[in-house]
Amino acid sequence: MAKNTSKLLSGETPASPTGYIVKQIILYTNLEENNKLDIRGMVSRITVTESIYTGSVQTDLVILDASNLIEELKLNGQERIHIKIGRKEGDNKNREQIEFDTYIADIKNYSRNLPGAASYEFKCLSEHMLVNNTKTISRAFENTTGNLIKKICSSDLGIKKTDNINTDSNNIKGIYPRLRPYAAIKWLVQNSFDASSSPYYFYETVRDGVKFKSYGELIEADPHNPVDDPYIHDAFFEETVGSEQYYKEAKRKIRKLSSDLNMSKYISAGEGAFASQTHKIDIYNKNYKTTKWQYKSLKKLNQHKPFIERDFKQFGGRPLNSCDTGKNYFISLNSGNKDNYSSPLKDNINKSYGYLGNESILSHDIELAGDFSLQPGAVMHVKFLKTNLQGAAIQIDRVLTGKYLVTSITHEFGDEYIMDVRIKTDSFGADLNDIMPIIEEVSLQGA
Repeated sequence: MAKNTSKLLSGETPASPTGYIVKQIILYTNLEENNKLDIRGMVSRITVTESIYTGSVQTDLVILDASNLIEELKLNGQERIHIKIGRKEGDNKNREQIEFDTYIADIKNYSRNLPGAASYEFKCLSEHMLVNNTKTISRAFENTTGNLIKKICSSDLGIKKTDNINTDSNNIKGIYPRLRPYAAIKWLVQNSFDASSSPYYFYETVRDGVKFKSYGELIEADPHNPVDDPYIHDAFFEETVGSEQYYKEAKRKIRKLSSDLNMSKYISAGEGAFASQTHKIDIYNKNYKTTKWQYKSLKKLNQHKPFIERDFKQFGGRPLNSCDTGKNYFISLNSGNKDNYSSPLKDNINKSYGYLGNESILSHDIELAGDFSLQPGAVMHVKFLKTNLQGAAIQIDRVLTGKYLVTSITHEFGDEYIMDVRIKTDSFGADLNDIMPIIEEVSLQGA
């Protein structure tokens, strides 16, 4: 891949946002730091995956090796690789790139299907994930969960950049029982809540490193694109290839779309997305208490709630957000020990799981042209057109159109730079009570 991809106009400026230039893929051997090799010519595909649900960026390199690289360099699955990919944007002329180090965690899919060449894959992770598997931690802790995670990152995992870790979370104390550092972080994340009881995510992006952000913080951030410049699923281009306007249009075009939708109220109700009960037993003062939570005013991406707030026979003649006995949580407390490991749960668990249950009330997998600036955790405006536009006064599908949270991105650098993006939303752009009345029964018999 020591080549410029197709669709380059001149220099580093592509005609389309699917163009890119691989500037460096440097493999550092285990001999010494300056014993390195540029392997751009051996790499046929690069895949970089980042998600708000994982603590490390994963990078996969497909290698076509005619130089017997594994034997000559004694590769054994711990080597550092430096990657630099970029371009000059065709619309605003800014230089955009990603540049990062990754480490070979495994070598997979070795085969010799071509004469004189072998193919295999480097499965790579960030350095802190390799460090994680070499140690456990066993010590007392007491602080906010954000500060505790920040300490694990800097002291135990050797992560230098920790400025994107939010330290305004709840207090907690306890003892790590010989956990790997990342396992301890995941446990702290599960017991972290912001002031509105929304859950936290610990994840890593290529551009900004590790992050610790609450759901409320993510959805209230400024969107990646303005509302009047939405991503849109439309089959046709209006602009001429090679123009700045075409480049901008291509960046917002949804090339492919598939969706699980995830609209099942049957599943969501059972998960406590709309109502639940918490049963608390205090072993210190021998007290038992039950509290109820019902969906009233959760923070959300769009204006309208993801359910119809009316009585329904199938829910026992009640609205969904009154069915609080369908999901129950049980917590053992010790009021004589303030801020112990179960204390944050007592006032937050049901509402937090309400956020999680509604997080993906709509979920889409979309394919976009490459965009170095788009990251997991970003909010985007997306516009969906109606499937049948003939005679429609309003061409926008108001239920699906709205703001979405980017939860994962797979950057694929092959013949083109494309992204497989998963987006989710917790609410609708239209009121679900606004149902079109059926005034005529249409028969399909004989059609």
